[in-house]
Amino acid sequence: MATALPTPRRALVELDERQRRMFARVEGRTLDLSDYSSFSLPALVEAGETYDTIISVLQISVAPDAPAFCADIKRLLGARGRLLFLEPTAVVGAVGVVQHALGPWVRRTTGRRPDYDIPALIRGVGLSIGDCERISMRALWPYRSFVEGTAHLPFSETDA
Repeated sequence: MATALPTPRRALVELDERQRRMFARVEGRTLDLSDYSSFSLPALVEAGETYDTIISVLQISVAPDAPAFCADIKRLLGARGRLLFLEPTAVVGAVGVVQHALGPWVRRTTGRRPDYDIPALIRGVGLSIGDCERISMRALWPYRSFVEGTAHLPFSETDA
């Protein structure tokens, strides 16, 4: 009996299933970042918009300025809001070194940066990550390592 090799289609199905589960957890006013570009978020911030749930599925890794994009996400979260994210992320070790070396080239060819450390980017803007799971997808490298989790404003900011 021949074993089936991992295919990108399987990864897409798994991503779709995870995204559906993520949307099932939505509460309150919701912003799906797939409906907005990183260039349109500052206008939402300027307008004073806030959301109870912000969903990022494969959006942070395509932002031209990922730290600024994450900072805008933080400004759009309401006091008790949360960010639900599912993103490709960097790995450690020798594979991570190669991933970082090829990151700019992958960006030019695919528009995505799989070498970003997504949890570090999210924490770097001052959000707290409540839960985080690293996932290995059955896909072609460099899109094998993903991270799924929930982030929120630190409790000190939400209690103020």
